[in-house]
Amino acid sequence: MSAVRQELQNKLQINTEKKLHNKISVTDYQAIRDRILQEWRVSKRTESKARIAQALDAFIAELTPTPASTQASIQNQTVAPLVNQAKLEEEVVKQSAQIRLWLRVENNNKFIRRKKKVREHIERFCLSFYNAQKTTPNGCEYIITIPYENDEDLDKQVYDLFRDMDSHADMDYCFIEVDAHEIGTDRSW
Repeated sequence: MSAVRQELQNKLQINTEKKLHNKISVTDYQAIRDRILQEWRVSKRTESKARIAQALDAFIAELTPTPASTQASIQNQTVAPLVNQAKLEEEVVKQSAQIRLWLRVENNNKFIRRKKKVREHIERFCLSFYNAQKTTPNGCEYIITIPYENDEDLDKQVYDLFRDMDSHADMDYCFIEVDAHEIGTDRSW
């Protein structure tokens, strides 16, 4: 949970000892919390999304003032800018890549029958973060959209996605074969 706390502190760029109550309103905290939950990719082995949300809510509760200790007026809370508005606007200016992903799931041996379950888990827990759409209803091809800042970031996100899909398959005694091509370019992974 310290990683979640660290991520929120990085987004807010504040020191918890200062507790800038009158600089950020509660709605700003909630907007940042929602953005972190959307961007945070959850691995099945580490933490659930509910635990991450719980940690974020606990941290926001520490930073937000209680009604008795609030000195700032409503006007100060609504008019005051975010701590680092330039950084938040910078995040919005990400590029996005459309990637055609081919995924094959196979059982490790003939006594295991979990291909369908593994494919559903991968679709739900890995590909849903990238708005995956199947090209055909029973096919193995997906089109995903990955937001990225630079080429290294895109490579890292694609390889992290491959690693997550492989761990989901490995936990259910299956293996995967993955092939990815960026649409419109000749990049492949």
